[in-house]
Amino acid sequence: MKKVKKPKAAKPAFEMAVEAPLHHDQWEVEMQLLATLVRVINSDQIDLKNDLLDMRATDFHFRDHRVIFDAIKKLADAGEVVDMATVRAEVGDTCVEALDVVFDGSGAYIGAAYTYKQKVLSWSTGRTKSKNR
Repeated sequence: MKKVKKPKAAKPAFEMAVEAPLHHDQWEVEMQLLATLVRVINSDQIDLKNDLLDMRATDFHFRDHRVIFDAIKKLADAGEVVDMATVRAEVGDTCVEALDVVFDGSGAYIGAAYTYKQKVLSWSTGRTKSKNR
């Protein structure tokens, strides 16, 4: 029996695929949460910063958001300043568009940070439960 080779173009197309949101505002909420985190990460709002950093990268649905959060958390845990340059150095050429949005600052809303976090965590818990069924 002759083996059929997969076309080489299939792998890059798969790797470039973007996740579809499970909820209509999921992408926006995750981005707003990350934008809020970068707004407070180097500030004196220690309680909020620590509460948001208590999350895990796997709580985020979108790959770019997981990569960005993981980089922010790694830098913060190492005591490094978290800014666009240090996060970009950490993630390389991935997530460039998402990084621009996160560090733009217009999506940050400190007053809703806990709401964003609860939504992201509830969606994450829902994903975990549905995968285990």
